[in-house]
Amino acid sequence: MKLCVVFDLDETLIHFIDERNKHVWENTSEKNKNAMDYVEEEDGVFIFRPFIKEMFSYFLKNRTTISVGIWTYADATYAAKVREVISKRCNLPEDFFLFTYSFDDISGPYPKDIRYVFRHFPECNKSNTFLVDNLASNVMHKINKKNGILIPSFAPYGHNPNWNPALEEIRNPATSVEHTKARKDDCLRDIVKICQKALKRNQHQTKNTKRGTRRKTRKS
Repeated sequence: MKLCVVFDLDETLIHFIDERNKHVWENTSEKNKNAMDYVEEEDGVFIFRPFIKEMFSYFLKNRTTISVGIWTYADATYAAKVREVISKRCNLPEDFFLFTYSFDDISGPYPKDIRYVFRHFPECNKSNTFLVDNLASNVMHKINKKNGILIPSFAPYGHNPNWNPALEEIRNPATSVEHTKARKDDCLRDIVKICQKALKRNQHQTKNTKRGTRRKTRKS
């Protein structure tokens, strides 16, 4: 059975510093900048969570058994931009992501209701799909709690759980402690391990199912 891993963007896969907050980046020491994996563009700086390239390399090599989606609270334009930046950085083909959902795809009382994915992609279900997010409000409600993986926020320049790229907000300069913590983050490595275990479990279940089918066939 193929897995589907759905990722949030901000503070989960990347940390974004927009034009309004460029000063905090410009005041960052070259040593701390060089210690991070980032892309600087006209509209801001995209800082990648450690191990992101290795993780997507693993997903790319296992496309026959793992699908990957994106779901952010930001708007569709921003979601497409971040998808483009990640794809370029991680050498992903244009058709890599199964879907890219934004704020437009969120409705009802439960944020990022995983059933929305199930309705649009019948191959995805409760037994093979999980949402990776840094906000408990997205993964711990009664609809998603069995299909959610909560990870710490990746926020070398501070984290606001209500942050929206479209709103005015000024980020604070990061301390050396925040930079060190961000560089040592290994959450995405753990996501790969979870996927590996899930695939082994599925393979084991498939083998058992085939064995059971063969036994029934012989008896009949």
